[in-house]
Amino acid sequence: LENREGFEVTWLNVSKTGMLDLDQLANSIRPETKLVSIMTANNETGVIQPMREISQICRDRGVLLHSDVVQAFGKLDIDVSLVDAGSFAAHKFYGPKGTGFLFLRSGLPIEPIMFGGAHENQRRPGTENVAGVAGMAAAAEWVLHDADAERQRQAQLRDDFWTRIEKVFADTQQNGDPAHRLANTLNVSFIGVDSETMLMALDLEGVCASSGSACMVGSVRASHVLLAMGLPMESARSAIRFSLGRRTTAEEIANAADALERIAKRTKEAREYALA
Repeated sequence: LENREGFEVTWLNVSKTGMLDLDQLANSIRPETKLVSIMTANNETGVIQPMREISQICRDRGVLLHSDVVQAFGKLDIDVSLVDAGSFAAHKFYGPKGTGFLFLRSGLPIEPIMFGGAHENQRRPGTENVAGVAGMAAAAEWVLHDADAERQRQAQLRDDFWTRIEKVFADTQQNGDPAHRLANTLNVSFIGVDSETMLMALDLEGVCASSGSACMVGSVRASHVLLAMGLPMESARSAIRFSLGRRTTAEEIANAADALERIAKRTKEAREYALA
């Protein structure tokens, strides 16, 4: 929008825990502001934004609110009445890749960006992917079943994992607000060990993790999310994201923790050898 359509975009700051500055949001909305767009939950840190407060700020000022709910669906109770529009992607809740849906508040005027047919209430031309839609609906039904209990289970596994990490790595830190984050996400900086080295070591141990979002796989750049939170470059470059799912077991968490313990031992031995 900024580069191609000439719109002016205002980027908002976050705190060191990744929470949005609500005062800055309120002060940034001008009479000519058309839209506010906020991620409900961050895909790297799992930090959850206060959407109810954000919604109230936008409505008090008469501006439309869109939220990227992709990371949060199935992991949070989503109240669509808080937003005017919300984006969802099926692959984040075990549905078919390449499918998703857009929630629009009733009566919200929106123009298509593609033309050629009157499909989907004249909003998007082209034959509907019926199989994809059916698969997405089935996945949504499955992931929402017993969701509260599943969140509690994943949160306990995540916290147990972090406890093990703290014991074997002296210089580590969690990234993101510990009180406001998704139950399945743990972002950790292993200070002094760059993320690429750690990911290779984990891979050799059979543990899958990432240094950021799936969109940034293969990139060696430090996470812009963590840098925006004010992390030093060393901490941002040493960050690893661990993600849990509905099929993650306590045994798998224990095995991953054991793998990290072996990696910590090898790292310590390598440092001692280098200093000898």
